[in-house]
Amino acid sequence: MPAATRTAEVTQLQNQLHTAQSRITTLTSQNSTLATLLTDYENALTLLLDKLRPYAYNQTQAILSLHKHYQGLLEQERATSMQLRLEHSEWQAGLGRVAEYARGSLRAQGESERGLRSEIKELKEENRVLRRLAGWEEKPDDSSDEEEWKGREV
Repeated sequence: MPAATRTAEVTQLQNQLHTAQSRITTLTSQNSTLATLLTDYENALTLLLDKLRPYAYNQTQAILSLHKHYQGLLEQERATSMQLRLEHSEWQAGLGRVAEYARGSLRAQGESERGLRSEIKELKEENRVLRRLAGWEEKPDDSSDEEEWKGREV
C-alpha cells in the first residue's frame, strides 16, 4: 500500500501542480492585461493634463486680466468722483464767498444810504429853520424823496 498511496499522492500533487500552473498562467495573463490597462490610463491622464494645464492657465490669465481691467475702471471712476467732489466743494466755497461779498456790499450800501438820509433830513430841518428865521414861507415836507429812499431799502 505504500506504493499505491505514493502513486495517489504523486497524482494528487501533479493535479495540484497543474492547477497551480494553470492558475499562475491565468493570473500572469490578467496581470499583463491590467498592466496594459494601467499604462493606457496613465497615458490618457497625461494627455488630458497636458491639454488641461494650458487651458487652465489661459483661463486664469483671462480672469486676472479682466480683474485688472475692472480695477482700472474703478480707480478711474473713483478719481473722477473725487475730482467732481473737489470741484463741487470749490464751487460751494466760491458761492459762499460771493454771498458774503454781496451781503457786505448790501450792508455797506445800506449804511451809506442811512447816512445820506440822515444828512438830507438834517439839511431839510436846517432849511426849515433858516426859512423861518428869514421870514419866508415854510415849504411842505417832500415825502416823495423819502418814499423813493424807502423803496431802495427793500
